[in-house]
Amino acid sequence: MSSTIKASTTSTSSGSGSGSGDTQRAHFSHFDVTEQVFLRTPHALGIVNIKPIVPGHILLIPPSPNITRLSNLPAPSIGPFFTTLQLVVSRLEEAMGATACTVAVQDGRDSGQTVEHLHVHVLPRRKGDFTPSDAVYAELEKWGFDATTGKRPSSAAAGVEKQGGPDDEDRPPRTREELLAETEWLRKLFRDVQE
Repeated sequence: MSSTIKASTTSTSSGSGSGSGDTQRAHFSHFDVTEQVFLRTPHALGIVNIKPIVPGHILLIPPSPNITRLSNLPAPSIGPFFTTLQLVVSRLEEAMGATACTVAVQDGRDSGQTVEHLHVHVLPRRKGDFTPSDAVYAELEKWGFDATTGKRPSSAAAGVEKQGGPDDEDRPPRTREELLAETEWLRKLFRDVQE
């Protein structure tokens, strides 16, 4: 697999201060995530997670917030999107010293999708990080927030018992400085994928 994916997007002069010279706005549904973007191609954006379940937990999203479900991803974007996902998984696993990755899509509200924008969770994994290993899925259920209220569900309200890993309430959102530091580190890791 080629490690170079060409990007062709247009920058604006919005002055986002994202640190990479790229000032094009990026949205995850209606949330502005411009500062969290570490990878940008015509078919995919990699964004840093505000409340990661494990170190290195990122999201890969299509650039258009109008693509809410996997079935909405245009046919010409499917291959490039998943090729980018494959590259992200491979590099992230190596950079984080992980032995595996969980790659998950919650496709539709009834599957646990809480933000109406197609997104793929990538979680670098290590032996013993969750017991049992698939307890990570219960954490994904609790990860989201209700986009209509802007609030995160409590573990009790989500009806999920703790099986491994931190409860959502135990995962405070990272500071802006922490987000920007991880974003910059990841931008360097994926610099050959950028415009």
